[in-house]
Amino acid sequence: LNSKVPEGQHLYIRPPPLMRLKKPGNLLKLLKSLCGNPESARLWCNNVSSKFEQLGCTKSVAEPCLFYKETSEKKMVLIVIHVDDGMGVTSVPAQLEEDLRLMKKYYKLESDNLSWHLGMRITKGSGKMMIKADAYIEEMAKRFGLVATRKISSPYDTSMELTKQYDIKGDQQRFMEMMGCINYISTACRPDVSQMASALSRHLRDPGSKHLRAAERVIKYLLWTKDWGIVHEKVNRQCTGSDEDDIAKMKHNGCFDADFATCKDTRKSRSGQVLFVDSNLSSWGSKTQPIVALSSFESETIAASDASKKAICQRHTMQEVLSRKLPATLLRGDNKPCLSSTSSNNYSSARTKHIDVRYKHMHQQVVEKELAFEHVNTKENIADLFTKRLPTTTFTHLVEKLLRKSEE
Repeated sequence: LNSKVPEGQHLYIRPPPLMRLKKPGNLLKLLKSLCGNPESARLWCNNVSSKFEQLGCTKSVAEPCLFYKETSEKKMVLIVIHVDDGMGVTSVPAQLEEDLRLMKKYYKLESDNLSWHLGMRITKGSGKMMIKADAYIEEMAKRFGLVATRKISSPYDTSMELTKQYDIKGDQQRFMEMMGCINYISTACRPDVSQMASALSRHLRDPGSKHLRAAERVIKYLLWTKDWGIVHEKVNRQCTGSDEDDIAKMKHNGCFDADFATCKDTRKSRSGQVLFVDSNLSSWGSKTQPIVALSSFESETIAASDASKKAICQRHTMQEVLSRKLPATLLRGDNKPCLSSTSSNNYSSARTKHIDVRYKHMHQQVVEKELAFEHVNTKENIADLFTKRLPTTTFTHLVEKLLRKSEE
């Protein structure tokens, strides 16, 4: 991580407190970057990128941490970097092993079969792969002294109001540490706690005891369901064998939803979206909308915009790696006026003309056949999981569409 500072670039630091220079007030010139220096991340990125390019890899424009190349057998090698951790995926193991051997000339690498990555356990077999974080969850619960003494079917108590008002102030340091763990695991492999992670994160500066209890319940729920995770399965599309036919049958789809004026402190709505490649979960998210929507129509339009931007980003990455255009991404929502306006660009009525122009880009994507929109029944809208606290039966029904329990 301590990359050499290139010639012509100058980085300086103040001397440590116990170091005395001959001339007081002088600075130290860095020959290598130090961890914590603003330039260190960029220098490391440039350094590792140049080494992968020497191996014949191409750095993705859409996803800068992704490197890819095509072998002589027309097979793909994909490598993803996360700071000093990496993961390689290919159907030609010999090529990946050769690339790692060459990289060891520049870095001290430790490589093994993919079974753990950033705290996540990865198990493979019979045409599928499971990603879960049981060990991370156990360690997290142990760290905060929590145990699940009874079955907890959902990460929240629907009767608890998560507003700024509280009677007893909570331990801010403990709350912030818990939320750091919850936020990580919610983005890594447990989308079922994303809504609570986002909602509780609003209270990091001034948590009450009720917010602390809510965070503890999330961890207890995760501990009770630690064996649940994301499963990716190999898809048999029954194609003729050509790449064009295979890609033409690839399905990139998702759902979006919004909960109108859900925040009682600010009256802002909440957006939620989830995306799939074929039947495999690829992205999810839950966040408070940046503006106060004036109607459920507007909040749904904002949610549709958030989902479409994420879908377009994924499309760019896949199309760049595959070097082919994908079929239109199908996004489903349960607000018919929103879907109708998005498809027809009908924003002229008094009800819709106030909506900011940035939300009109979706119609252009429909015209260019990048996106398509379709109605889905509210009860089957998976994105509902990311917008509000649901009854236990509804919550369980939707979670089972995203996660599975380990068979081990």
